[in-house]
Amino acid sequence: MKIQKSSQDYLESMLMMQQERGYIRSIDVAEHLGVTKPSVSYATKRLREKIEDDPQNPAIIKTVRGLGYKI
Repeated sequence: MKIQKSSQDYLESMLMMQQERGYIRSIDVAEHLGVTKPSVSYATKRLREKIEDDPQNPAIIKTVRGLGYKI
């Protein structure tokens, strides 16, 4: 599995926030990386396509309604 540099930046930011806060909000990732919130959503979708066995039912990067993402 090969992950592009930009995808790696998103993933690293998400992991850092997960460790600090216990959850990941897309707006926080966007602010940290200087990108838009939709960019984070798109990058998360692309990451799921690369690392999840079933991207439609993710087991690694999960969406928690009302909270954000959890890894």
